[in-house]
Amino acid sequence: MAAQKKRPITVTALGVSAKADPDALDDYDLFELISEFGATSPQANIAAGKALFGEKGWKDIVDALRDGNGKVTLTRVAEFLNEATVQIEALKN
Repeated sequence: MAAQKKRPITVTALGVSAKADPDALDDYDLFELISEFGATSPQANIAAGKALFGEKGWKDIVDALRDGNGKVTLTRVAEFLNEATVQIEALKN
């Protein structure tokens, strides 16, 4: 019997709120992809972000993280993902 999919969780990090799939990181293919890139690489952050928040949700998050000049730093994206992941882990159980 397949496990029941959990409802999205709303997280807020760096002043940006978004709905996340709490089961998204429990995915072997994603794990393998992140392992190939290295867990702290920008590519791994993008893959994890899209898995957690969906393509459109991730784009909206990145746009919200932009500074006044329209730039978004890799550091800011990583900080958002770290804070959001901690919240997801705490809320999903």
